[in-house]
Amino acid sequence: MLEFFKFTETNEWEGETWNFYVPLTKEQEARVRELIAPGDEHESPYSLSTEPVTEEEVDALIATLGTTTVVAEHNKCGPFDADLPHTLHSENDFFHKGAPFDVIETCLAPSDHDEDDDSDAHDG
Repeated sequence: MLEFFKFTETNEWEGETWNFYVPLTKEQEARVRELIAPGDEHESPYSLSTEPVTEEEVDALIATLGTTTVVAEHNKCGPFDADLPHTLHSENDFFHKGAPFDVIETCLAPSDHDEDDDSDAHDG
């Protein structure tokens, strides 16, 4: 059974937070932690959960939580197969908005209108 880690980006400029649930090997987990660790001069906008969650837990979150932002707040990702950079640079942000993750499922909120109400309006 796959175990997923929650990779979170907090974007203060846009006032949003995005979560990417991604299965990681032990080596990938360790390397991602190294890359996103806060530096001497800055605090990282990224975090990685300390405990993994099961795929069932991820599926439950995706099924129940919704968002109306361009990038969904919660995203289930496939196995991570991108080559990780040696360092993170602010001018070319490798992880920005989950770019390296293969999002396979997301939880966008349903539209604001009810389909039953729409059909009644057209029935005249």
